Amino acid sequence: MDVRQYIDDVLGGLDPDQKTTTIRMPWANKITVKTIDRFRLSE
Repeated sequence: MDVRQYIDDVLGGLDPDQKTTTIRMPWANKITVKTIDRFRLSE
């Protein structure tokens, strides 16, 4: 699932004044260094 799309569709986007947010994911959806790098590249 595209995380950004999920945030927009399900959570209604993020508050631009908010410095951090927590998104809970199942353990089966592992977040690795490679995943984080992909998040950064998609900005």
